[in-house]
Amino acid sequence: MHPDEPASTPEINNVYALEFTPWNEWLGTHIANAVFEQFTTPEKSGHFLFEMTSISFDNEAIKKEKTNLETQIDAIENMTEEERQKVFISREGLEKSFFDRKKMIRCAGRRLLQCSTY
Repeated sequence: MHPDEPASTPEINNVYALEFTPWNEWLGTHIANAVFEQFTTPEKSGHFLFEMTSISFDNEAIKKEKTNLETQIDAIENMTEEERQKVFISREGLEKSFFDRKKMIRCAGRRLLQCSTY
């Protein structure tokens, strides 16, 4: 769906990513006219090629990656809350880690500059 397109447009009620869809199914895929008409032919062609090949140029490799992703999703869905806390980082933890690393990089950069002045 185009960012300027209202979400409540009756013709656009389902949005899908096609990167895991077998190429032989693409031919029959319905694209809402309201979306299709907003893009030029080169834009549509470029997007289709990107979606078709962003995972791989090989249908079997795409199928394998989809299976791998589904396996990971199943594993996450079957985790206990305790297991999730051990494996995942909270937003706050991620922000702290990012800012700590940024500070560490700045300090390391200053030390390098100080060393190069001797």
